[in-house]
Amino acid sequence: MSLQALVLCSDEKILRVLRRVLSDLEVKVEHCTERDAAIRKLTRDRFEAVIVDCADQDTAALVLKSARSAPCNRRAVAVAIIDGARPCVALSSLGRISFSTNLCPASGRRLVFVLPVR
Repeated sequence: MSLQALVLCSDEKILRVLRRVLSDLEVKVEHCTERDAAIRKLTRDRFEAVIVDCADQDTAALVLKSARSAPCNRRAVAVAIIDGARPCVALSSLGRISFSTNLCPASGRRLVFVLPVR
């Protein structure tokens, strides 16, 4: 059984880094650039991780909530990529943050937050 991650991100640099890291971990990446496509996939397919770029916080909140409400993805690890300079409203309704780290040490601006499974 292979692991799968749904990635909603329009930033090509972030996507390249995520693809490299996830392929090293033998996790298949299902990439979406549009909210509606991501939500459709979340209702139909099972993912072990849902990774969302919070550049558009409304979209990020909706996709992360959809992941939590979809029966097949209720236990998926939710990962939010945020800009460290701005607070992310999308995270406030989804639980506490368990850890954070820089996605790219060179930039130091993007942070990755992993939300615990409820």
